[in-house]
Amino acid sequence: MKNNLFVVGLLLFWAFAFFSCDKDYEYTFDGFEPKMTVNAEISPQEGLVVQVSHAIAPNAQVVPPEQLWIADAVVIVFEEDQLLGSLSYQGQGLYKPAFGLQPKPGLSYRLEVRQKTYGLVKSASVSVPLAPKVENASIALLDRKSINNLPLYAIRFTLQDEKVVNFYKVQAIFHSRLTTAIGQPFVELHDDKLRELCETLNAGQSLYLKDVCFNGQKVLFDFEVELRDISLLFETGDRTKYPVDFIQTRLYSVTEDYFLYQRTGNIPEDFSLAFSDPEPLHSNIQGGYGIFKAFNYAKYVFAIR
Repeated sequence: MKNNLFVVGLLLFWAFAFFSCDKDYEYTFDGFEPKMTVNAEISPQEGLVVQVSHAIAPNAQVVPPEQLWIADAVVIVFEEDQLLGSLSYQGQGLYKPAFGLQPKPGLSYRLEVRQKTYGLVKSASVSVPLAPKVENASIALLDRKSINNLPLYAIRFTLQDEKVVNFYKVQAIFHSRLTTAIGQPFVELHDDKLRELCETLNAGQSLYLKDVCFNGQKVLFDFEVELRDISLLFETGDRTKYPVDFIQTRLYSVTEDYFLYQRTGNIPEDFSLAFSDPEPLHSNIQGGYGIFKAFNYAKYVFAIR
């Protein structure tokens, strides 16, 4: 009898423990400060682009994008702490250099953004990385299909990694005669020890790698992509499917700030994180929100049809 009472009591305890946790809490953002948001990118291929906007609280009502853009900011850029000049407004919160600027690998750049409501916001100094040292790149059709029963291609890179901390991004861009689309790459490392140690991150439609598992080594990657027809649905509403004519693959070198920003913005929902404090989105903007990212890339084009 005592044993039965003990079992019943234990079951009641666990039932209370689990069901008492099943309660929704509304998280408030009382500490949110209205600040200017500065999101910027710099690279040798695409130059410098800065977008400036108002920040809104995560629990605020949805605001049309045109009400967020800031059109009256003064944006200036420095190279190696020497003032280069100011950027001109292009619309939709975008600012671009009003002078010829060709970002150079190995040099550092920083931004200062001033606006009458928010005052002065500064970015950290970021260095444009060297392009990845790719020794060989090729593509091959695999003898198996994807889970969607579509063709799978393996895009292979032989990379000589430098003996410094490096971060990489992979992107596959599908091209047809009328439009383009970004494919979703998946990585496979041809070394069991490296594969066990390597940190990879799928964010958006790109894949990110940290070289902690192959620092200073020569490594062979397979980036698998599912080949699917593409359409102009988002551009014109046309649902017609067009076959892919070629794939442009880009292997990026990105800064640590770039990598951390993507990682904190794409933390997986996992039971082990249920009782953790939320991790703030990584930023290198002083006095505001946002990120100043630097990158460099090598690109390869492979014909499909």
